[in-house]
Amino acid sequence: MTASAGAETGCRFSADGRRIAYTNTTNGNADVYVIAATGGTPKRLTYRPGADRVRGWTSDGRVLFMSDRDGIALTQAGGAPRLFAQAPDAVQATAVELPSVWDGAFSREGKRLAYLPFPPANRAWKRYRGGRTTPIWIATLATGAIEKVPRQNSTDQWPMWIGDTVFFVSDRHGAATLYGYDTHSKRAARRIENKGLDIKYASAGPGAIVYEQFGALSLYDLATGRTAPVPVVLDGELTAALPRWVPVGDKLQHPALSPTGVRAAFEARGEIFTVPAKKGDARDITRTPGATERFPSWSPDGQTLAYFSDAGGAYHLELRGQLGTGAPRTIKLGDADTYYSHSSWSPDGKRIAYSTSRGELWYAEVASGRVVKVATEPLGPGFGDGWFPSSWSPDSRWLAYARSIKNRLGAVFVHEVQRGKSTQVTDGLSDVRTPAFDASGKYLYFVASTDAGPASDFSMTTYDHPITRSLYAIVLRDDQPSPLAPESDEEKAKGDSAATSNAKAAAGDVKGAKAARPGKDSLGAVAAPEPVRIDFGNIDQRTIALPATPRNYVALTPGKAGTVVLAEQPLIPVDLQPDSALPVTLHKFDLAERKADELMPDVGDFDVSRDGGMLLYKQHEAWTIAPLGPPKSPGDSAAPSSATSGPAGGPPAGGLKVEEIQVLTDPRAEWTAMYHEAFRLQRAFFYDPGYHGLDLARTERFYERYLPALGGRADLDYLLEEVFGNLTVGHLFVRSPDEAPGKTPANGLLGANYTIAHGRWRFATVYA
Repeated sequence: MTASAGAETGCRFSADGRRIAYTNTTNGNADVYVIAATGGTPKRLTYRPGADRVRGWTSDGRVLFMSDRDGIALTQAGGAPRLFAQAPDAVQATAVELPSVWDGAFSREGKRLAYLPFPPANRAWKRYRGGRTTPIWIATLATGAIEKVPRQNSTDQWPMWIGDTVFFVSDRHGAATLYGYDTHSKRAARRIENKGLDIKYASAGPGAIVYEQFGALSLYDLATGRTAPVPVVLDGELTAALPRWVPVGDKLQHPALSPTGVRAAFEARGEIFTVPAKKGDARDITRTPGATERFPSWSPDGQTLAYFSDAGGAYHLELRGQLGTGAPRTIKLGDADTYYSHSSWSPDGKRIAYSTSRGELWYAEVASGRVVKVATEPLGPGFGDGWFPSSWSPDSRWLAYARSIKNRLGAVFVHEVQRGKSTQVTDGLSDVRTPAFDASGKYLYFVASTDAGPASDFSMTTYDHPITRSLYAIVLRDDQPSPLAPESDEEKAKGDSAATSNAKAAAGDVKGAKAARPGKDSLGAVAAPEPVRIDFGNIDQRTIALPATPRNYVALTPGKAGTVVLAEQPLIPVDLQPDSALPVTLHKFDLAERKADELMPDVGDFDVSRDGGMLLYKQHEAWTIAPLGPPKSPGDSAAPSSATSGPAGGPPAGGLKVEEIQVLTDPRAEWTAMYHEAFRLQRAFFYDPGYHGLDLARTERFYERYLPALGGRADLDYLLEEVFGNLTVGHLFVRSPDEAPGKTPANGLLGANYTIAHGRWRFATVYA
């Protein structure tokens, strides 16, 4: 009957059956429409920028709708709602004189209203018994007297007034079912015995009540009390289920820069893409709409990409050629109910380190497929960012990482691959995070804080505690001098410059001669890097504070030998949207210069090439690859090759052309994959291993039968809410990123409330 681009919900027949009122949501704005029951052109009744949602009709032919137009936004569900009535040919709605109404139904004479005074707490929370269970009240409009339908903290919904009985749906005795409240005897009685799934919705009509018991419609005969199924056959054109090309350039995440910075890899919509710095096209190297691929990383030679995939039902590691041709190689990782992240190749390409959602650090051997556990976080995955920042030594023999110790502070450990042994290398007197080997193999960087403490700011119940961290380096060999040894300018005799330079190089003076990454020998083979030696004796005495201003450093990434890139977050985050990523300011510390320079602010994400020469960063929604150099001029904190605005609608000059990236989606395959991943998320992260008594595997099999009937993403959301409502837990939400509200139309308001009196507009309230 309708074919608009918006979602149409809440349809209700008028009392005479000639018209249908419904809610249309377009561009994030919900408004009331009316259409003839025989079809035709809909008529729009409301135009305000807030949400107006249909609730029914009055006996005299006016549309009832809920709106917060006169209220103050108090809840996510729409503020302080009130009920309004408006005739289809009228221009002004009349408010029902009650302070808050979420849903309601008038008595036959229109003098009383059975209503919900506030919205339900959570659609995905069955058997809820908290403070926001919804009662049904009966108001006498002339006097304001309130009569409460008796209950014991149940969730009562969908009031329907038929004769002297108020019918409603309640979960007071188990599965939600139909009840009736006799307004004379003041008793409520169950009308349908329900041993199955919940009744989700009910609406009254002539002689019957139609109700939805999840997955089916039925009629309840008011005269006989019998129920009968309603056969439904829908053969509509379900365009939302058709394969289509979807732009994903604004959804790129988990960036990985190729070894020399000529291409960048990203994850977007469960696919892995690579994008050229300048020439060529973007590639989707996975092309699997029914599976999800995450966290790409480049092999040291730039010919292979590693990523995690759930193809086949369990996450595993896949290795695929960077051109995307041929079948990938699979490495099994073990636990099917674990999430994996942050893969990192060893410089020799023989091993790949990765983190798990259970707070573990592992590595996989590329040749054999064997996986080895390196460490487990004692405080669980909640410590730090919930993953193990790790760093390979240039010779691939050592893996550095940070984890908590007995005093609950972080400490740095180095793991010797050959012996399978980890050794703590920091003293445990400060909170240490994010270790990173210098490219020369002579130093190990980390950041440490002596003012760390609880820093949670949840729901305004605590204040954020500002934390600063300082930059440190460990001199790994006991015969290596400090890179911060005192310097002195001296005149040199002729012919001493080369010898002096060589002497400084031998002594490890990075200002005299920087160590280089492995090069190639005369035959073109990659030369083996110099072995990294770590002398653990008195290693705490070789830990030096580097001259970088203490800040809230959250990440370290090594550059060329003697340099490291630091990411700084604000001490106390302010003015962030709930789903916004916290931007960072990038700094580059140079051992030779003995100082840190600010590279650029407001960076959404970044990565440094393996050779340390290039930087990939996201700034102001644009991705750029640029040389990792100093600021352009003293005091200039712009990007190394700061992107400038390009043509209108185009990428910034020098930016990656990501706006052209598209993925061919198969919605039905995606919905099936998301359904099963939703269960995997619970198995991986739900706090109770018993799932509140729910047999999760049986539940997954039971509801899987509904997948073939899904016609859109909203159907999947509805299914998931029904499924996980059985967990009986709060703060379990289902959201649809693809159907997120667009920009709400900027309708102008007069700054006043107004009514119609004696055929003229009258200002009721003027807001100064």
